Amino acid sequence: ITISAAAVQEARALGDDHLLAEALVLHGRNTIGRDEATGRPELEEAMTVAARVHDAESEASAAYYLLAAAAEAGDAARANTLIPSARAAIARAGHTRYEADELESEAFVLMSSGKIDDGLAICDRLEKLEPDNKRGHVTECRCTANLFGERYDAAQAPCAADLAHNETTYGKDHVYTAVALANLSILDWHLGRYDDGLAADQRALAIYRAAYGDSSRIADLLSDVAEYMVHLKRYDEALADVKEAIAMLERLGGPPSDSIPIARSALGKILGKLGRHDEAIAELEQAVAAFEKLSGDEGHALPQTLGQLGRAYLDAERPKEALATFERAHALALKSFGPDGQDTVFFDADEAMALLALHRPADALPRAQDALAHAAAAHVGGEDLAYLEVALGKALLATGHRARARTILTDALGLYRTAGSKESIAEVEGLLR
Repeated sequence: ITISAAAVQEARALGDDHLLAEALVLHGRNTIGRDEATGRPELEEAMTVAARVHDAESEASAAYYLLAAAAEAGDAARANTLIPSARAAIARAGHTRYEADELESEAFVLMSSGKIDDGLAICDRLEKLEPDNKRGHVTECRCTANLFGERYDAAQAPCAADLAHNETTYGKDHVYTAVALANLSILDWHLGRYDDGLAADQRALAIYRAAYGDSSRIADLLSDVAEYMVHLKRYDEALADVKEAIAMLERLGGPPSDSIPIARSALGKILGKLGRHDEAIAELEQAVAAFEKLSGDEGHALPQTLGQLGRAYLDAERPKEALATFERAHALALKSFGPDGQDTVFFDADEAMALLALHRPADALPRAQDALAHAAAAHVGGEDLAYLEVALGKALLATGHRARARTILTDALGLYRTAGSKESIAEVEGLLR
């Protein structure tokens, strides 16, 4: 970044627009890798300068990096406005390389908008452009598409292949390898491989730290690592990671993004686990308001944060607010992922828990039954499956179905014992007495 900034200054001093366009692309590419917003002005200027001097190569490169950054930042609206100019610039340059790059970004935009099959169709087009997967477009595209579509079994082979490709082609400490590790960590999370996922995220974090220093990417990864620490009940470490993430983001400043609300959401979850419910609610309410301001009801982060807020309300003995929050989260998840989505399934169980707290067991029972009925399709196992079983067991007990409740709760107890979850074991043993 330091060297490319000097190149831009030198090109300006020389008054050479061809050289300036190349330097701006290089500097924008370097900077945008660390933070999407800070590299954007250089790339926008690069497109203008390149068009003025008819430098199709630099114009195509700048157009692609702008589109890729918007797509990766989850700004689908901005990405969609950039697609036509990127296509036109790439067509003028006549490079299949940039055509493949642009297609991958276009696929990412479609996937992040829930159009998984359309994204996979672009993966098929990429495979025709690069049948040897020389630059990893095909494996990354298929990995990402299946992750977005919550098709975790289908994601395993392309995600593993993408990591192997990047390690071999670029090196084990390259940022492309970190991208593949971060995708693999998402997959590990949803398949319940928490130790593996934490290791992947920590390795990605080390690569990004070495490459960029303080950046929004690193802050986001710190929040992800904190989520793993929470699940593994390493709360003090989780708290330190997420506080570092928030401090880093506040220090960096820049335009509004979802990084700070993501970190605040993680902080709220940790505070809730530590029994600091009022503080947890305050952080989570701030995060929800920030997501709404940024993206309305779009994106994955809002329903997940609403779910955490609902659980914080429930822990604070505010079941009416919890139920309303869970119902909204469930509606958003159902729209995005359908009845077999993991978020949808958990919000069904959460609603059941809130209804039980409101002494409405007859209403709670069908929601808990729905949650467990879709658990297998949603790839829910281990402690997460036990949570769904406890929700149903409690609803069955409250409606007088004691024999069925005992069977369900005994299975949940076995899952918690396997996981070594002492608090949950004690709760279920109490229900079985």
